[in-house]
Amino acid sequence: CKFNFGTISCECKPPTFEFQGACIGEIQPEPCKNCPENSFCLYGKCVCEPNYILEKGLCVFDFCSFIDCPRNSKCKSGECECNSGYVSKDGQCARDPCSNIRCRSNSKCVDGKCECNVGYILDKFLRCVKDPCSLCPDGSFCKTGKCV
Repeated sequence: CKFNFGTISCECKPPTFEFQGACIGEIQPEPCKNCPENSFCLYGKCVCEPNYILEKGLCVFDFCSFIDCPRNSKCKSGECECNSGYVSKDGQCARDPCSNIRCRSNSKCVDGKCECNVGYILDKFLRCVKDPCSLCPDGSFCKTGKCV
């Protein structure tokens, strides 16, 4: 087998065949009598065919076998998902600037900084408290914390 630019290619001589980058022996019909569809018997065990994975006792098509995910991500159910601590940005997985930041209640991390949630303001003790002006009816405005 040869490894070339991230892919493995094998030329196997009969009765062997290529499986996951190696030439292995011929398929044996016994003792595997009840292998699921899309599998074969190999050395007495049921093995899923290439590009299939075992899920709940069945060999199902592995959509991830044809997907190259960017660095710091993995393929799950045919889609690339960023690893923990990373976020998707411009088709890549970049380190999440909020992964190590814990914000107080009524706030959330945005681009590495804690910001008050909508309807909350920062008080003099640097806490996010309910904004009294967020409850002002239409046509009125807030002046020194009161609806006018």
